[in-house]
Amino acid sequence: NLSGAFLAELTRHLQGQNPNFAFANSWLVHRLADQVLTIEQVVHTEGQAQAVDQVSIGNSINSLRFLNSNDWRLFIEKHSLVERTLTGDPSHIYAQMDFATRNRYRRAVEGIARRSKFTEYDVALKAVQLAENHASDNPEDRAAHVGYYLIDHGRPVLECLVEMRLTPAVMLDKLRRRFPLICYLSSMTFFILAATILFFAAAHYSV
Repeated sequence: NLSGAFLAELTRHLQGQNPNFAFANSWLVHRLADQVLTIEQVVHTEGQAQAVDQVSIGNSINSLRFLNSNDWRLFIEKHSLVERTLTGDPSHIYAQMDFATRNRYRRAVEGIARRSKFTEYDVALKAVQLAENHASDNPEDRAAHVGYYLIDHGRPVLECLVEMRLTPAVMLDKLRRRFPLICYLSSMTFFILAATILFFAAAHYSV
């Protein structure tokens, strides 16, 4: 079947043309009659379809403009349950941080929750509760800040509390964070040793 757009465009071209095109126009009329249609119906239907497409395109453009004009970082934070939970930080430091730092905390919550049976909300809530417990005794201590349990030395306490599963990759990352110098020197020693072995092996086979 010929598309409505093609038939409508063909009709426009045939109208007012040389009488030699009468055969083509007659063929078109009969072809449409087979589909129980008339030329007027095809042109009208196609015009409506184009009008609908134009409205749809216009709405899409307006939607893109709306998306571009809004700060979606703030929108996401406003509707994030984890964000609202972490804002309960007893030290009141979290709410004063910039977006990048707050996002780092939220990603830490996400990473812990992914490897435990608790939801992100549960993890965030437990981090706040740990900070609150410490703040009741020593509100000025760093452990009274929720970040202490998300990205600092208090993280193992939170991980244990939510029964986080420790994969080999996580364990290696923990070692790297806890002993950065030792890990750096060990990796350098390994690469130097490997390069030395390869050098002598190549020299041996070249003799």
